[in-house]
Amino acid sequence: MTANFQHKQKEQLEKTASISYKEVCQILDAFQIASGQDFAIGKTKALLDFLQKGNSFLIEDFGYSKKNKMVSSITELINIYKDIDQFIDLNTDKDFKQYF
Repeated sequence: MTANFQHKQKEQLEKTASISYKEVCQILDAFQIASGQDFAIGKTKALLDFLQKGNSFLIEDFGYSKKNKMVSSITELINIYKDIDQFIDLNTDKDFKQYF
């Protein structure tokens, strides 16, 4: 199931190179729910894969400012995740070891 979410997110990134802030928040919320783990892991891996290949993507309507935010590195994504939810650290999560 994780691979399915990852594949769909990858297709979206390749097509639009963007994701909405609302969807980023949905991914982070899913980390907190056992039944949402496949969704959260799959979509996050797609974002990490996209960045690892040297691509950048836009987070549309980012945060309270509602301005778009360009993400160009894995470190930026890690910090965005931490800023939204301090308990999610991709650096230490076993599901993302391959990226670090």
